Amino acid sequence: MAIELQAGEDDGGRRLDRLLRKALPELPLSSLHRLMRKGRVLVDGKPARAEDRLHAGARIVLDGFAGTGGPHPKPGAPELPARPASPPAPSALNIIGEGAGLLILNKPPGLLVHGPDSLESRVRNYLEGRLPPSLSF
Repeated sequence: MAIELQAGEDDGGRRLDRLLRKALPELPLSSLHRLMRKGRVLVDGKPARAEDRLHAGARIVLDGFAGTGGPHPKPGAPELPARPASPPAPSALNIIGEGAGLLILNKPPGLLVHGPDSLESRVRNYLEGRLPPSLSF
């Protein structure tokens, strides 16, 4: 099975490996590098290296995952863990201020910064639809 991604405006100039790490956090970095070494990561139809810088609109294809429902995974292909069926329920954010490129929040004690139902997921839900598509955010 192949995964197809497209780089947004905010992704231009970023390294491929760093962008893939953000876009596919459930896939180990070692698996990403193995796919690149074997030529299974294509950017605009050409094999890509980890240090390649992307341009806005670049089409990224990762091929050969096992366990994802693909008809014929390649031998030794990494298994891609299943993503959650739905995002966590949006929760209220304590927004202190908001401006162009700036969001100021009051993070309550005990709220995790990363992970399910974290500050990060709440901010992503809040900003969804307000920002142009991007793989790195």
